[in-house]
Amino acid sequence: MAWLEGHGAVGEGGGLGLKSCIRSVRGAGSGFGVPVSGDRNVLDGGLWSKQPVGVSLDLSKQSDTGTGAGHRLITTYLEMHSRADVKRSNRPAAGPLQLMETNDRSGAVNWFFYGAVGGMWTWHDKAGWGDSEWRVYAADESLRTWVATVEGREAGYFELRRDGEGGVEIAYFGLLPEFIGRGLGGELLTRCLETAWGMDPVRVWVHTCSLDHPSALLNYQARGMTIYKVEEAPVAGGS
Repeated sequence: MAWLEGHGAVGEGGGLGLKSCIRSVRGAGSGFGVPVSGDRNVLDGGLWSKQPVGVSLDLSKQSDTGTGAGHRLITTYLEMHSRADVKRSNRPAAGPLQLMETNDRSGAVNWFFYGAVGGMWTWHDKAGWGDSEWRVYAADESLRTWVATVEGREAGYFELRRDGEGGVEIAYFGLLPEFIGRGLGGELLTRCLETAWGMDPVRVWVHTCSLDHPSALLNYQARGMTIYKVEEAPVAGGS
């Protein structure tokens, strides 16, 4: 993988270098394009569309029954107050999962996985962001990002953010489409939670919504997180 220059694992002081990735992005025009995946590593070899960002995602605006008028969005908040509460997945994974924290602050990594993971789950809160917005987002010192690989291929990611109240939020979490259904979700979330507790928070929390992956809520609960708030709201702009 040309873009993996650091090869440093979590806790080893390394990270992901993204010079080749950023070169591909810069070559696509004035802004980041839509990430596309293929048979090769998704960030290697210039696999970038030249079209404007067009993914749709909003983790706080999702519906349990669809996007038409009259449907309701259900947002569920979960938390964990002790590292001892983490429950590992017993489901065999498709391959050994490795994590590396990126030290890139250009926003390219966050942009790529946001679109590649969130495109199928109606993520849109950052749709239309350009280079400057992603750069500011990634430069936030409270935000840290990890990329998961399986047998040398990018499989998913998660972002952890200190919330200013002693907690750590799982800001984004997910697998690339081709790695869904291979037993990796539970393992990646376990590793995500263990990494979050390594940041010494008073709690770890997340929110998920009813247009997220159908197993998302169950995965959070199965790993030991508990629900502390549920919000419902009508879908805006449905037809």
